[in-house]
Amino acid sequence: MILMTSKEGIIMGKLPKYCVKRSSKKEGEYYAHQPSPDMIRLLKIKYKPFKVLHELCVYAEEQRILLEDALRKETSRLHVDPNTVRGLVHHYYETPYFQNLKDGREKSSKRDYKELLEVGLNFTPRHSNKRLGDTAIKSVTREYVDKFHVDLKQSGYSVHRVFHINKVFSRVFNVGIMHSRVLSNPFSMRELQVPRANKGKGRGTWSEEQLKLFIKTADELDYSSVGTIALFCNTLAQRHVDIRNLLNCNLVDNILTFTQSKSETATRGGGVPVTLDFDLSTLPMLLERLNFVRERELRIKERLDSGETIRRGAGQGNHRRRNCINDHPEGYLINYEGTGTGLTGYNVRAAVQRIRRIAGIPFELQMLDQRASGATRLGLNGLTSDEIMSVTGHRNPKTVRIYLRKESQMRSNALNKVFG
Repeated sequence: MILMTSKEGIIMGKLPKYCVKRSSKKEGEYYAHQPSPDMIRLLKIKYKPFKVLHELCVYAEEQRILLEDALRKETSRLHVDPNTVRGLVHHYYETPYFQNLKDGREKSSKRDYKELLEVGLNFTPRHSNKRLGDTAIKSVTREYVDKFHVDLKQSGYSVHRVFHINKVFSRVFNVGIMHSRVLSNPFSMRELQVPRANKGKGRGTWSEEQLKLFIKTADELDYSSVGTIALFCNTLAQRHVDIRNLLNCNLVDNILTFTQSKSETATRGGGVPVTLDFDLSTLPMLLERLNFVRERELRIKERLDSGETIRRGAGQGNHRRRNCINDHPEGYLINYEGTGTGLTGYNVRAAVQRIRRIAGIPFELQMLDQRASGATRLGLNGLTSDEIMSVTGHRNPKTVRIYLRKESQMRSNALNKVFG
């Protein structure tokens, strides 16, 4: 008997489809995979000989699965109207501009682009009864895109998310222009008034009243850990990723010492990590906040030990599918109410969106703006650039200037010092 492959694996029977047995004076008997015209056209494979039958069977099964997937995709493309935005995106997928993108989960990868494009294609603006993907290309004007972005923000998407969706669609339309499929690009950054979320001066600044309102609302919603992170980020002018990853061993005798995570990547280029230390005895509000959070953590732990089910809110319940940080042997300084362990970036983002919406805080304000808001407050209180750099951990004064906002108010303060 000769082995063959099937969906369940290799079973007894005859040769698999498109597989043949050959013989030659030189090689003797051998096996080969003779691809069909569809395989040659879609999979770009050629005639391939094998000496071992098992290897041929495994290879034939792999090519069969790939062919089914390619035929399914080809059939779905045939049902897409080329005059719609979805048709333009499908055309973009087949161009080298998309095919040459790197694979993986990082930014600017094929997966990242597809996720952003699917969000936009499946979104239905409030001023239209059709999803963007089903809308005719000629109907997507600059006015349409302006309203589209407003509706995306009002639906809960952050400014940064909307910016990246716009950037990817802009590239799709630019490729369409090069291939003469569209006449203009309504997603062009030059035409569209979209906040440049990746530029420091384009982001917002948290006021003291907004910060207090955020923390108060977080406590009412049982997100005291997120409110604590916001207070630490604003007071110490640090990134929230550094604050949420603090361990109990980082705080000894009221001295908080840690190494900035972003500076660690600089060591690959020969840089030196930035290690900061803060005396929290000079910042009693932070110590009081830590004690308050720890008391709440103990109460929540008692409720969990008694068998009570804690409410599942934003970022809770599905944390294991979101790369939840496992409990560290040293223990985290700030633990998340929904998991009892350290917070993930997803926990913070989901909770911030909910707190901000209930508190009525503008959606332009993000957790990452707390660092710039803290640096700005230091500048308004008269600290020099060197003093601010000692707090934020920056090495270049030009970088600090990006974080300092409200420059007109700083100029007024400077003049008052001299002439006031």
